[in-house]
Amino acid sequence: MAFPSVLILSILSTTADIKGTQDNASWLGACNAITGLIGFFVLSPIMQKFGRKSTNILVNIIVAAGWITFSFATSITTLFIGRLIHGICFGAVHINAIMISEYTDAKRRGYFGAIKKFSVSLGVLCCHSLALCWTWKQISIFAILPALIVIILTWFWPESPSFLALKGRFEDCKESFYWINGNSVEKENELTVLIASQSQRIEKKKRKQANVLNVLFQALSQRNFLNSLITATVLTLSSDASGIYLTWSILFILFVQNFISNLGLIPVSYIIIGEIFSLEHRGLGSCTSETKDKTLQTIEDEIGQVKRTPIETSVMLD
Repeated sequence: MAFPSVLILSILSTTADIKGTQDNASWLGACNAITGLIGFFVLSPIMQKFGRKSTNILVNIIVAAGWITFSFATSITTLFIGRLIHGICFGAVHINAIMISEYTDAKRRGYFGAIKKFSVSLGVLCCHSLALCWTWKQISIFAILPALIVIILTWFWPESPSFLALKGRFEDCKESFYWINGNSVEKENELTVLIASQSQRIEKKKRKQANVLNVLFQALSQRNFLNSLITATVLTLSSDASGIYLTWSILFILFVQNFISNLGLIPVSYIIIGEIFSLEHRGLGSCTSETKDKTLQTIEDEIGQVKRTPIETSVMLD
């Protein structure tokens, strides 16, 4: 999010190794949205097919590939390629929320969600701060490191218990669930309900044997899906329309440059101060959630408007 501001100021500079025009700068800032759209549609099916662990590794390999492309860039074309590669992974920011919910305890889910939001602002702050003493190429080389760390750490993860249950791999699901959550009585009950509910879903699918397109159409036309889609769309559009991403990551330095002749520590310091306030804003009030203390199966039942009686729940546990 922050890298374009550093990159664009560099290519517009008279002393730049790779010189670009105002049109180049505009397109560099926006072109990742093209492949971002592709990423939104492609990454979710990949995650459902191959699992959360494999998808997370793949996403960070692509992120690292984008930074490597920037590191060896010698032309405007190569910079565009790097931005387009990174655009594919833009949707992964939202996919991370799914992994957080499946890999963390319900009581801690809100804290991990807050850390995710906080880390976005922290990354923007670090990028602009490093720009005070590093070139955009040095920043891109350094940025490879977090992606590599994530790839290594993810390699040692088990697969998500929810994904394994969804695929009917119940023994693997148990091992993964115990590895993540332990085997207390409370967690044993949660695992039992998870496996029982997914077993019911698998049996229903076998009975229906419906065409894939029909199943997709039915899923997309359900009221709970449409309500969620409309809500998410309105929230996203309102956030984007406010100009917060464009203002803080790209245009703010250019705005200040019009009023301050000597572009250096002063305008950049405004950015950094603003981002420090952004860190506080993202960190506070994010630890509470409507899903706090609710299991994933409970949330899934609520979204799907499935009402289970105490008797049905007790049968699952039995």
